[in-house]
Amino acid sequence: MHMSKPQPRRSALTGQTVIAPRDNPRTPEQAPASKQKITITLDAHIANAARGAYLSELPYDGPRTWSQWVERALKKETTSVNRRLNHVALPQPPGTLPVGPR
Repeated sequence: MHMSKPQPRRSALTGQTVIAPRDNPRTPEQAPASKQKITITLDAHIANAARGAYLSELPYDGPRTWSQWVERALKKETTSVNRRLNHVALPQPPGTLPVGPR
């Protein structure tokens, strides 16, 4: 008499996600031609608040990665500065920013 091993029971939650579904799915964004890693140091309160905002927005229409979220914030600030100064600042290569406190 040959007995087979009992099959494991599957949970009713198998395959489900804890993140709420999006009402309006986003289309995949086209990847830029190049990426550049940057490192910054900022106030801990601002960094913590930004991470909280990113995580709060994640289930909705926000960017899907932290890098995309920060990139969007930098684009908004760049646009704001260009409008305020009434000109478009020229892009600058790495190594052109002053280092240290000013």
